[in-house]
Amino acid sequence: MDEILVVDDESILIEMLQWQLQEHSFTVHTAGSGSEALAILHEKMIPIVISDIRMPGMDGIELMTRAKEIVPDVQCIFITGYDSKKQAVEATKLGGFSYLQKPLSIDELLVAIGKAQEKLELLRTISHLQTTSHDTKKLIIKQIRNIIFEIMNISVRYWELSCGKSKSDLAVESTIWTVSIDKGASCYRTRTLDRYLKISTIPKNPNYNNVLNTGTFVLQRCSQEYPELKKQLQTNMQMLVSRQLELELIK
Repeated sequence: MDEILVVDDESILIEMLQWQLQEHSFTVHTAGSGSEALAILHEKMIPIVISDIRMPGMDGIELMTRAKEIVPDVQCIFITGYDSKKQAVEATKLGGFSYLQKPLSIDELLVAIGKAQEKLELLRTISHLQTTSHDTKKLIIKQIRNIIFEIMNISVRYWELSCGKSKSDLAVESTIWTVSIDKGASCYRTRTLDRYLKISTIPKNPNYNNVLNTGTFVLQRCSQEYPELKKQLQTNMQMLVSRQLELELIK
């Protein structure tokens, strides 16, 4: 059942609106002032507020501003007399949903409420899609890191078994990865390549081209005597390209 908060300093108007809206199956909460309305919103998180624009103390515009701090998507429908129409128009510019002039027509009010409900549903849909998109993106990034790990480790293993050469030789001959020699040592270091051999050390923004080029280089240089490794490498390279495209589409 839809909930609505009616705010007005005139008890007669509140009682009338409460009765009319309850007749149309709404759950109606009432408040005689802005401060009372805020207290209710803290407890109930009501998505639609119908409020007089002019009230003693806190007016409708201030109520709307503070209500949005509690319920960010709250839709405020203002009730205004002829002399406060300009103020009501200003309120809609500041984020109010709409305004209705006194004397109120229940049919006009129901139309305004219906449109407010449609907007709320649209906002919920957008929020859901954004959340789903974010979760999907996180999943794809995790999958990509696992695939990179597989490509690099299969490439090194395939290279060592087929060519009988070291990881350092792969870095040197492919010219893809930086190779250095530590001072006082005669062995090569492949620190950049090594980062891609552990999931935990793969860079946050990995170089996809280097990973794919490494796999391509190994496939071109290695013999056909390890068909299973070759198949695994090719499959993972195809998966990486596919996941990259999916990630771009989400962005």
